[in-house]
Amino acid sequence: MLRESGYDTGYAGKWHLDGEPSHATVPPDRAMGFDDCRYMLNGHFKEVRETADGSVTTTSSIGDETTYMTDWLADKTVDFLRTPHDNPFLFMVSFPDPHQPFKVRPPYDTMFDPQKMPIPATFYDEQLPDWADQDEWGRKRYFPLHMANREQKLRAIKAQYCGEVKCIDDNVGKILRCLRDQGLADNTLVVFLTDHGEYMGEHGLLEKNNLYETAYRIPLLMRWPGRLTAGTTVKKIATMVDVLPTVLGLLGIQSSGREQGRDASPLLTGQKTEWADEAFIHPNDVPRTGVFTPEFELAYVGRGWRSESGHQFKDHILFDRVRDPEQRHNLFNDPAYGRQVSDLTQRIVAHHKQLGTDPALLPEALHRFWDGPDS
Repeated sequence: MLRESGYDTGYAGKWHLDGEPSHATVPPDRAMGFDDCRYMLNGHFKEVRETADGSVTTTSSIGDETTYMTDWLADKTVDFLRTPHDNPFLFMVSFPDPHQPFKVRPPYDTMFDPQKMPIPATFYDEQLPDWADQDEWGRKRYFPLHMANREQKLRAIKAQYCGEVKCIDDNVGKILRCLRDQGLADNTLVVFLTDHGEYMGEHGLLEKNNLYETAYRIPLLMRWPGRLTAGTTVKKIATMVDVLPTVLGLLGIQSSGREQGRDASPLLTGQKTEWADEAFIHPNDVPRTGVFTPEFELAYVGRGWRSESGHQFKDHILFDRVRDPEQRHNLFNDPAYGRQVSDLTQRIVAHHKQLGTDPALLPEALHRFWDGPDS
């Protein structure tokens, strides 16, 4: 849409929409509207090498200040910004970090002391929903419950993770300085966000997935001195699908009308607008769905398959986000919260009906609500 509105478009970094991960760059005919896609990479890699003819090779090694992926992508972004443009531009840079393998280049690899890394209060929790307790990847692979050196392993991982984050911070600073030096800072909308969170030991888990808030609550920062007031904080719930219409709203560009997201630009510019304060969880490879509100998270789970032990994963959850921010007390079966479960369930069902979701993709527990609350 921006390209059709006269923008030059470019993209560098991780691109997860072109099939299985590959060391090759994404071909222009599959770049979905990004004209400059020379550095669009379909996968997670730590090191990148560029030959004299401009071809790119990625490896799983740890690079240096010129070949480490975060630094290299920031340098490519700076190159794009320094190139004269007759048209306005959209450029997206997608850093694969912070991501496993949790390793980062010097000096960031020793910048944070593992012994000073805090252990989450929930790290040793044993009363977990099945989907967390039986997690073969994020829990059993990294932190088996009776592992002797659990804390030491987490501290070592966390120190490297913080190093990855610091490296990103420094390179984002490099990009912002370039905008300033090129005279573009005041008239450029900068959006900083990520695709998911990281448990980093919370509930004895690592990585993402599952249903705890940490995987879903992510940063959405916007900077535009010419339009957005510095220090503005919007205490409303927005979702990833809201980013596209919001950016278009700020730029004054008409959307396609087919987006499922909402335009939050009035919230950013201090205008009054109706806004449903909610975010929905959608099924993917697992039949699960849910909703976040300012007060609660409700989610239904039904994997539809059994583990080797014959145990079926079907734990539903209700967490009080105000009184229990660490999500340690599952209230789903508490009679005192029956009304909240019922009300939130109806919101989930109404949402999926509006979208036309096939109920077969949803947990079985929701099927009986499909034809009405009394069915």
